[in-house]
Amino acid sequence: TEGKTSGINLEVSVTVQVVLTLLAAVIATFDLVGNVIVIYVTCSRTPMRTTTDLLIANLAAADLMMIPVIVYLVKFFYYQFDWFGGVMGQVTCRLAISLQALSVVSSVYSILAISVDRCCAIFFPLKKVFIKTYIKRLILVIWAIAVAFAIPQFMVATVKTKGKKHRCYPSWKNSGMSASHYTLVFVALSYIVPLATIATLYLVTTARLWKSAAPGHHSELAIERIRATRRKPTKMLIGIVTVFALCWFPLQAAEVLKRFAYEVYWSHIPFEVNVVLPWFGIANSAINPFIYPLFCEKYRYEFRRILCFYSLRRGKNRAKSGLTVMTGLPKFNGDTCKPDAIIAKYKKDGCSLRNIRTTYITSI
Repeated sequence: TEGKTSGINLEVSVTVQVVLTLLAAVIATFDLVGNVIVIYVTCSRTPMRTTTDLLIANLAAADLMMIPVIVYLVKFFYYQFDWFGGVMGQVTCRLAISLQALSVVSSVYSILAISVDRCCAIFFPLKKVFIKTYIKRLILVIWAIAVAFAIPQFMVATVKTKGKKHRCYPSWKNSGMSASHYTLVFVALSYIVPLATIATLYLVTTARLWKSAAPGHHSELAIERIRATRRKPTKMLIGIVTVFALCWFPLQAAEVLKRFAYEVYWSHIPFEVNVVLPWFGIANSAINPFIYPLFCEKYRYEFRRILCFYSLRRGKNRAKSGLTVMTGLPKFNGDTCKPDAIIAKYKKDGCSLRNIRTTYITSI
């Protein structure tokens, strides 16, 4: 941090280097494989192109941008804080530092957009909501916001040469910008405000899902089926938000403390802890793609198919049936919301047609 660490022991033990280097390799592998699979199945499978799935693919793209950050941390922390010299060193330094901001902001706003989409799907299940109509523009807006946050980091990142050592770090001294103000705005708009908004949306949505009884006369079995179907995607998204909040909290809190209680922070927090903290946030990018199959059957099927848990022949046969296989539900007859098998199934339990439509729509 701009030369202020001169009185601090910056040595990293060999044990810490080895353990975290192995951890970096594992995180990078899971990040790459998991998120590439998510993007691939979304782009190649028509039933996987719902609004929520497109936003999840956007989240996966943001998570992939953490891989260069992993390389930066391994190179910087574990090789005596040495970077590259010359033009290549300047370019790679700026990219490595700014990509973390780009990834974090695009991730949290993708999650926020998913939350709004799910809330609209539950409160207005039969209406074509704004997000579905303008999904491509929304994704562009998300990346525009992320780029706006990444530009200051890109501008202040620099490589300073001392002897044979090249240090890559953000230098705010002659930038005309305040590091403290940037940190406050970044933490507020990339963590506190989005997560508070998401939490509010999920409280409202959860109350609606758990407490609302469908109109009409129907059996307890039908009501339970409806509620269970509605809860599945909401549980998955709550899992995504919870993991994001827990993974990024340590680093966000540390950044605020370093800016506003610098002496207190470094006098009480060992340098090894400072080395470990970024990995909690970076691990989030490797965890996300494996949350989806944990809660969602269609992602579970696609991951198994691609990772060869099923035979190729069986995979091809099942793939032909599209959404019917992946979700365990019949296809729609166009956009009329009349899946015949579901209607027959739920009418048998005394469920109204309006409720049947709501159940199916909120399950995708």
